[in-house]
Amino acid sequence: MLYHDVTASLRAPGRHPVTKLSVLATGSEERRCQEVLASGDRYSHHEFCVIDGVLFEQAMHRTEELRVQIDCGNDDRSSLTYVYRLRLISSIPGDTIRILELASCRIELPPPDHAAPFPFPRLAVLRLERCSSPMRDLATLISAAPNLATLHIARHNFCWYPERDFDDGRFVLHCPSLTSLTLDNDITCIEGIRDAIASTFWKFLGSLRNTKSLKLNVPAMGSIPLLDNGDNIVFENLKHLEVECDPETDGWHHSKKGSAMSVATLLRCFPVIHELKLALESTSSKFMSFRSRRARGRKSLLFTEFNTSRDLFNNRRTMLDDDDESSEFEEVADLPGLTGCGFDCLQNHLKRVVLQFQMEDVNCFGVRLAKFFAETCKVLDVLQVDDGVHNFRRHINNNVDKWRDNESEKQKR
Repeated sequence: MLYHDVTASLRAPGRHPVTKLSVLATGSEERRCQEVLASGDRYSHHEFCVIDGVLFEQAMHRTEELRVQIDCGNDDRSSLTYVYRLRLISSIPGDTIRILELASCRIELPPPDHAAPFPFPRLAVLRLERCSSPMRDLATLISAAPNLATLHIARHNFCWYPERDFDDGRFVLHCPSLTSLTLDNDITCIEGIRDAIASTFWKFLGSLRNTKSLKLNVPAMGSIPLLDNGDNIVFENLKHLEVECDPETDGWHHSKKGSAMSVATLLRCFPVIHELKLALESTSSKFMSFRSRRARGRKSLLFTEFNTSRDLFNNRRTMLDDDDESSEFEEVADLPGLTGCGFDCLQNHLKRVVLQFQMEDVNCFGVRLAKFFAETCKVLDVLQVDDGVHNFRRHINNNVDKWRDNESEKQKR
């Protein structure tokens, strides 16, 4: 009934062309969502698809923005790899589409012997969340969009058919106009990047030197490969960098020195960076490390600390100058491999730093890194730290100004 209402509206006399279409489908079961959106066998190539039918209407032939969000209440990778099959050539108006955002969809092309050229000359934004596709089809879509500026691929499931794709299973990106790239570390075909040698890692990033914004998901900060002496990989246009580590591995398999050297490598490769975010350990409820899960057993203690902090704040009793809990940060150690090194971005460009981690002790890597940026970054406007501490008297934000003031005094001597 809903489909007939929509098509009736699109076919109404005097109807103006529709340039934006957003579809949100929610339900308790993926298969039920699938039955509603597409009748027939899910493996059939002749099933009737609701969204395709809407896009086929004359009023939709100038669509510029298409967003399909399917939320069936199940985020398990063992569930269906897609809910809706979207045919790129027959459904999407390639000559007008600028923004394509899909979730829980399968995108595909006809077999190679039936495929015709289908450029997407205006496509600038492509976001895929928990979608599925053959490698060749997605690579062809990206290559057919010469003006693609933003590419986001997260939790993607690649179907690889050697007899069809005629390749070795590698996913090759060709997007010369790209300025923002996000590749989630749960993409099945790039799991091997965790063990890739440095040349492979930096060769891949080096192909994106015109990028202005970049987000990396890595197992741990120390897993970022170091560059050999003499290697010159510089991103002269990148202004925003975000690195997110897997909370289950960071800090367990890599030394503080190794992590510090990885940070040093990033600072050298991105000399004009303005904003840097390092999520050493996620503090969100969705990702909780072993240490955070263990802390749930101390819920009453955490509430006590929070309530104490709130009372102190309400009474305007900071007590920071003579507090033993604050003075313990005065002995925070330096970071070998990072402290004492010169970085152009810290002298002239880096204005905002965001650090997220779970503080274990005052000499953990996150605290030492915060101290390094506070003392070294000359043009810093914002240093935002989320260390997971509920008691504001122990939060290291209270020590950032002290570190900067102490460094200024040293420079005057």
